[in-house]
Amino acid sequence: VIQNDHSLLKWVSTHRLPGIAKLGLSSVYFFLNSGPSVLIAVDVTDHETNIMAETKIKEVMKPKRVGQVDVYTYGEADRYFGVADGTLPGFTYFGVLPGHLPRVVVFDDSDHWVEDAQYLTVEKLPEHLPRVARMWRISSTPRGYALWIAKKFVTLYLNADRAAGATLGYPGRVFVVLLLAVLVWAQAHLVVWLARSVFNFFYNIVEGDEQVSAKEQESKKDK
Repeated sequence: VIQNDHSLLKWVSTHRLPGIAKLGLSSVYFFLNSGPSVLIAVDVTDHETNIMAETKIKEVMKPKRVGQVDVYTYGEADRYFGVADGTLPGFTYFGVLPGHLPRVVVFDDSDHWVEDAQYLTVEKLPEHLPRVARMWRISSTPRGYALWIAKKFVTLYLNADRAAGATLGYPGRVFVVLLLAVLVWAQAHLVVWLARSVFNFFYNIVEGDEQVSAKEQESKKDK
């Protein structure tokens, strides 16, 4: 490792957060900016669930037992794992609600993340984590916000379709599709109406200013 500076820096960069990092409010920022990571938000008072979360994390990370110590190894594509109190301020921004813990948030970097209450869970972490590569990235950009809205809409549809299919069968599923189509049409109609209203508002202002200017010029000519 210490044969040269490059090897040393490479080793440090992949071992700066060994094992399962316990995160506090002051260390979350450093954790999210250290590279691709998996954040597990837990209820610190629910010890039974937290033991389950630790077990699932170890199933993914596969540490080697050396004596009394778990040794974690990292490849270039591996993610850091951290556990934090899910009630910390700011976590709701990433879709983590204090009343719905534990939750998983996977970060590509501090500005792009993946979360899903149904398809990315602690209980099925080894099974769900490989799905992340195919899931939508949420971010603070306009594109990320649009994806967040689309994700909520898809989730709404899937939940409604599942519930309708369980209670009413195929007719219920058809009804859900028709209902959502009406909702989409109504929302699109509302957006168009708002756009027209804004356009007409500014158009009337500009048109009114031009008319006033024209009248002033005519009055000057008359004088």
